[in-house]
Amino acid sequence: MRVTITGAAGFIGSHLAQSLLPDNDVVGVDNGRSGDWSRVPAGVVRHDVDITEPGVEQWAELLEGTEVLFHLAAEKYNSSKSSPEKVIATNISAMATMLQGAGRAGVRHVVFTSSLYAYGSLEMPAMRESQTLKPTTYYGMSKVAGENLLRVAQKEQGISWAAARLFFVYGPRQYAEGGYKSVIMTNFERMLRGAAPVINGSGTQRLDYVHVDDVVRGLIELAGPQYAELTVNLGSGTAPTIGELTQLMQSIAGHEGNPQWAPPDWTDHSVRLADVEIARRAMGWEARTDLESGLRGVWEWINRR
Repeated sequence: MRVTITGAAGFIGSHLAQSLLPDNDVVGVDNGRSGDWSRVPAGVVRHDVDITEPGVEQWAELLEGTEVLFHLAAEKYNSSKSSPEKVIATNISAMATMLQGAGRAGVRHVVFTSSLYAYGSLEMPAMRESQTLKPTTYYGMSKVAGENLLRVAQKEQGISWAAARLFFVYGPRQYAEGGYKSVIMTNFERMLRGAAPVINGSGTQRLDYVHVDDVVRGLIELAGPQYAELTVNLGSGTAPTIGELTQLMQSIAGHEGNPQWAPPDWTDHSVRLADVEIARRAMGWEARTDLESGLRGVWEWINRR
């Protein structure tokens, strides 16, 4: 089967390409701005393309023969305040154009990476797919728009789709060369230099971390036709505090001493936890990588770089 991945040189995209390649013809699309083609397997057909550039016909040519399109490319959350126009142009306008091209190319199915930021509220005990979406950022709004664009493409062009609302994905190769670094990458790199990890605010904010291997497995599963029109959370279903996460990371890195406390940021006291019951029930999917094992893998990878 021929599959195309937008954002193929990115953190998640490169892992997805690696998993798909043995059994599929894989085409990768990426502008290389925050990704790195060197981490993409050699067998992937490479297109150095910014998704905002092609028109409908160009997309139709690029996607010719593609059965499943994994759409991961996006302007990221940290651009919401600094460059909202880029978020809208990339995550909404370019996606609309791409889907029109996909329809002309005969693409059968689209798997879209949406986000926890589609929900908006950061105070509920667990985010469920059935709740009303009230995004509070341009990025979150753009992901809601992306989900709705899939519905339009289904109606107008007959493309089936599935959407995964990703929580905090971590693992080896995460933004090593550029882009937004997670607290895991940032603090492991600090400890590698002998510096103390940093905690903003109280350290009581809770985040749902899910390993990239589990996310890739979920995305590949969603390529199945039986999951048409399914929207699911892909998270671990657990949310340690930043304080607990940092303590575990220090133990893994063998770092003794206290963390460095920094002023609170907008995340202080927030809870971002996935309810994963629909993924379990509909797909038989759940995260298999426990946090300690996953963090050890990241630490080992950082030390091998």
